[in-house]
Amino acid sequence: MMSNFDFLQTEWPDLHASARKAEALVHTDTRTSCFYARRTLELAIDWVYQKDSDLKRPYDNHLSALIFEPTFKDNLPKNIFLKVRAIKEIGNQAVHSNRAITETDALHERTLSFSLLAGALLHTSLNGRISGSQLRRSASAGAASFCSGSHL
Repeated sequence: MMSNFDFLQTEWPDLHASARKAEALVHTDTRTSCFYARRTLELAIDWVYQKDSDLKRPYDNHLSALIFEPTFKDNLPKNIFLKVRAIKEIGNQAVHSNRAITETDALHERTLSFSLLAGALLHTSLNGRISGSQLRRSASAGAASFCSGSHL
């Protein structure tokens, strides 16, 4: 079965496996799908921190601390940061809340995940390092790619 995340398979097999699980479960197990979308975000953020020596690791490795760390957050356009935060928050609700997780939630997570991964990873992988300006440009490019439908 083809996946929107197959572009990750060769270079980032862990991200691919997690994103693919999120995608596969969108219609059948929405709560677990959102969990895997958040897990994919965690793996991607960790990769960015490993590749960019200008980013400062925060006081702990919790996802919230990583995304709100100023050297990370200040290098993202606001609309991209809001996507990162949305994936984290819906994923947290999927794990820690009794609220129903809808198919709309899961589809939203998949869309956000694709735009972030396509931009922040695919377009920067050749450089081996991500500068703040590259992170901003590539995240925006991934979002534009998904919105235009060029990922299909």
